[in-house]
Amino acid sequence: MQTTIISTMLRLTSPAQEPALPFFERGVIAKAIQTAVDDFLEGDCDQARNGLVDRLEFLRPDRVFMLLLRLHEDIENAVNHCHRLHHLEALGAMVELLDHRVTVPSTCRYIVHILLQSVGEPLLQRLCCSLLGSVMSVFERSPTAENSALLGDQLQPIVSKLVSCCMEEAADIALDSPESHNIESQGDTCGMESLGDFKAQATTSSSPPIELIERLTVDASPSLQEYLKVLNMPLSTAMTCCVSLV
Repeated sequence: MQTTIISTMLRLTSPAQEPALPFFERGVIAKAIQTAVDDFLEGDCDQARNGLVDRLEFLRPDRVFMLLLRLHEDIENAVNHCHRLHHLEALGAMVELLDHRVTVPSTCRYIVHILLQSVGEPLLQRLCCSLLGSVMSVFERSPTAENSALLGDQLQPIVSKLVSCCMEEAADIALDSPESHNIESQGDTCGMESLGDFKAQATTSSSPPIELIERLTVDASPSLQEYLKVLNMPLSTAMTCCVSLV
C-alpha cells in the first residue's frame, strides 16, 4: 500500500518551473514523500529535515525496485516526449529522495538503465544527463571501495552511450539546416512548459553528454582510474568526439 501512495505522488512531479496544480516541482514531491514516510514515527520531524530516515524501511531495496519498475513502465508507455519528460522528472524526484540509497547495486543499475534508454533523444538528453550527474554526485560524496567498484562497472555502458550521443550530434551538426531549428509546439503541456521551450534549450546550450564524459573520464576520481583503463572504447575516441562538438 505504501508503494502505491509513493508511486501516485511521484506521478505529480513536473519539470516546469512554476507547474500548475495538481503538479509540483521535483523537490516539493521528494520532500512530501519524505514527510509521508518519516512522520509515521512521532518525533522524527527534525531528523527528516536532514534527509530520509525511513526507520520502518518503507523504501527498502525491493520496494524501491518496484517503484522504479512502475516509473520505467510509465516512461516506456508515454505517448509523446512531453509525457516522457514528466515521468523522467518523477525519476529525478526519486533520486533526490533516495540520496545515498542510490548506491544500492540493484537501484543504481536500474536507474542507469532507464536513463541510458532515453539519453539518445535530443529533447530528453539534458534531463537524462542531469539525472546521471546527480547519481554520480551521490557516489562522489561517498567514495568507498564498494561504491567505486559499482560505479566502475557502470562506466562502460554510460561512456559508450554518451560517446554515441556525441557522434550523432556531430553528424546532425554537419547536416544541419535552418529549417531544422523551427520549433513546432504541439500545444500539449501536460502541466509543464511546451515542448518548444525544451527544444530551444536543447539546441542552444552546451552539450550535456560532453560535460558528463569529461566528468567521468578527465575529471574522474583516482579510484576509477583502473576501470577507465579497461574501457573497450579508448578515451581518445571519447575526447575526439568532445573536441569535434566544441
